[in-house]
Amino acid sequence: MGAAVPKRAKRAQGLRFHHRCMTKLKPRSSLDTAAMKATLRTVLIYLVFASGWIALSDRLLFYIVPDADGHLFYGTLKGALFVVISGIMIYILLYRALSAGNRAQMERAQLLVREQSARARAEAASRAKDDLLAVVSHELRTPLTAILTSAEVLEQDPSLSDENRELAEMIRENVLQESRIVADLLDCSSLASGKLELRLARVDLHQSLAEAILDQRAEAAAKNIHITQHLAANPSFVRTDPMRVQQVLRNLLSNAIKFTPKSGSVTISTTNAGSTIAMEISDTGIGMSPDLCKRLFEPFEQGDNSITRRFGGLGLGLYLAKSIIRMHGGTLQGTSPGVGKGSTFRFELPVWTDQDHETKLDEPAQLKCEGMIVMLVDDNVDTLRALGRLLGRMGCTVMAARSGQQALQTAAREKIDLIICDIGLPDMSGWEVMRQINARQPVYGIAFSGFDSD
Repeated sequence: MGAAVPKRAKRAQGLRFHHRCMTKLKPRSSLDTAAMKATLRTVLIYLVFASGWIALSDRLLFYIVPDADGHLFYGTLKGALFVVISGIMIYILLYRALSAGNRAQMERAQLLVREQSARARAEAASRAKDDLLAVVSHELRTPLTAILTSAEVLEQDPSLSDENRELAEMIRENVLQESRIVADLLDCSSLASGKLELRLARVDLHQSLAEAILDQRAEAAAKNIHITQHLAANPSFVRTDPMRVQQVLRNLLSNAIKFTPKSGSVTISTTNAGSTIAMEISDTGIGMSPDLCKRLFEPFEQGDNSITRRFGGLGLGLYLAKSIIRMHGGTLQGTSPGVGKGSTFRFELPVWTDQDHETKLDEPAQLKCEGMIVMLVDDNVDTLRALGRLLGRMGCTVMAARSGQQALQTAAREKIDLIICDIGLPDMSGWEVMRQINARQPVYGIAFSGFDSD
């Protein structure tokens, strides 16, 4: 047997060997499981062979150590045991690393399954919410439409007394307000799901403002609020969705009038600001605190409960206005010097240029109501009655159908000039009704629905 290796050197070699094994065998996501298993099998075979050789052989040929002169000589039993123990350690380390890698893979697989399950539940909840909103909107809009139409019919009745006409006007205005609340809720849902679409066109911002002021004239007159305009923007054409810019202007004007006390004032100004047109709407109303200005455009934000009780509403108008302006590539800001000192809202929209693409909107057909034969198709009796009276007052001959099949049978017998059809009929789609009728005879059609998802 040759000379023994010093204990301190062996201990140092063993520590370095163990450190290298621990460093290299840490579980990693890129660990090759097949190679690890093959290595484990090789080490196990080596350990079995070494153990058997030690037990059966008196000369440890498998363990050879060079001396100082470079000659080979057989190792000692202690050295052989060191090799075997080192192999066992390697086997244990490899096994632990493989087990850790398998556990990590199992945990990743479980996390993936849980994530997919959570996503599926979230998508199902989102679809259920959309379906619920669609049903709720239909159930709310259907009676609101009947009430609103009936109120308009009463207002046009020449035999109605002034007192009753005021009551009819009050009913119409309140129902219209409720309809807008429903529309705002549905718009919030569309924004959250990314389904709110814009139809960009060349719009005169000053003309849209005039229409919005006309729409708010009754509220302003009731509080004796004076509206002043300083329209300096020239040109005043912007790239926007006509319906959505009206919604923004209506919300901002409505808020300015609502939060301004009687005999107050609202000032509106426009200016050209480079590639945008800026509009400012200032009022002499209740103003805002600095804290409220920071969270002004959050949904359902109305300051404190006293404002909600005093002025009502859901606090969605400003949230929708900023979201719509942002979708157009513009900005909306709200500022106030303080409580009781009024507020100013400023928004900017891109100027219309000749290179902008305009969405072609269908030109509305010019129809004369006098003598026109109109078929109303709706399963709601109140809506049929209210719309029938309104159209009758306009000089139309009205026929009613409460189902798609009844509408098809009536259209086969009669010549129809116009079809006003609900989309959500009990037996078939309103689109299919109008398609089949139009295949027999060319006819104008108006489709409506209380379902937001249609």
